Amino acid sequence: MYLVMDAALREKILLQLRSEIDKTCQSARLNHKAIRQARCKNKFLGPVCAEYCEHLDGVLDQKRCELECIGSILAYLDDLIEGRGLPEHLLERARFERVNVLQQLATVQGELDRITKD
Repeated sequence: MYLVMDAALREKILLQLRSEIDKTCQSARLNHKAIRQARCKNKFLGPVCAEYCEHLDGVLDQKRCELECIGSILAYLDDLIEGRGLPEHLLERARFERVNVLQQLATVQGELDRITKD
């Protein structure tokens, strides 16, 4: 059985993911502050800190982009499913793809949780 995600539920999921991204950013800032303090004591950590910051910024940018893309894809699939203008075999395909996209959404959520905890 497939359920069509209404706009409110989709928005709730997207807001939860944005919240996780914000938590990750906060965690990264705290890590950066700790590294900055340690860097003052150890000159070797300067380049390590810079590389860490660049890497983390890249990861966070990628996750933000994934979040936006997944949201767009879900909205598109929901519009297709709700439109009811497609033949049944294409509706089934859209529902199947929607399940895959939701699984990808859960994967991104898990990755954000992992990054936040590290």
